[in-house]
Amino acid sequence: MNTELHEFVRQETVRNFGEPSHSMRFQGPEEPNPFSPFPPFLDIYVWKPDTNSDLTTFGTNGISQRPLTGHEFRGEVHFAIQGKISAELEKQLGEFLANLALFPFSNKTSFDWWSSFGLSGVIPGFKTCNAIVLHPPFHEQGWAQMHWDEFDIKILNAVPITSEEHTIITSKSIPALQDFWGDKQINLFKQR
Repeated sequence: MNTELHEFVRQETVRNFGEPSHSMRFQGPEEPNPFSPFPPFLDIYVWKPDTNSDLTTFGTNGISQRPLTGHEFRGEVHFAIQGKISAELEKQLGEFLANLALFPFSNKTSFDWWSSFGLSGVIPGFKTCNAIVLHPPFHEQGWAQMHWDEFDIKILNAVPITSEEHTIITSKSIPALQDFWGDKQINLFKQR
């Protein structure tokens, strides 16, 4: 574990989002292995809604310890859900995000903005959604990436989508999905 990189990601995250309400730590394999594709541990930061935002937001710190297959950049995953949520749903979403963040390492694949993939089940809090799309910043001044020594670390915003929306991506395009969201006035953060 590169502790300097871990601290850098923590500091950059706090600089952009403020101190988290709290965090969860998910331990990796018990026996440290420098050749393992998994980080030794993964922190999930949680920000509860406040006067500046009505979202409960989650952010990882740990997957940037390992390169993403086929890319020079690395990543960290963020996720948001509208409103205050129960402690149980928060725990479920933390576990979901930890598993999602490790997906490219366990499947020898990669993540990038606009990557999408179906899931074997539904997403906690989003019972009609069974797929994810990784969204770039949601507005022009949004946090896109950080730079650490020899590589960039992209912020990959995990957005739950329905099977219909996933089909739009795979059979048409991302712009077609964006048009669909606009036409249907879909709030990407609201439980659905």
